[in-house]
Amino acid sequence: MIDLYAFDIDDMTWSSPSMVEFSLAKEPFGEGGFREAFKITGKTAGLCNQQWVLKRYLESPMDIIQQTKQT
Repeated sequence: MIDLYAFDIDDMTWSSPSMVEFSLAKEPFGEGGFREAFKITGKTAGLCNQQWVLKRYLESPMDIIQQTKQT
């Protein structure tokens, strides 16, 4: 379940959140910029069968930086 907001460009305002349900892939399809990218599929009416991308920050970016041994 995710809170989804919509932006009205004419009024320059955000909507109230709508709780929507998605099905999340078990494994990320990409990783970079301290994030993982997962494919998700809508399960809520109006979003059914549409594919989206969910980006999640990795838990410890400092660990990744230290592993690359960059300064």
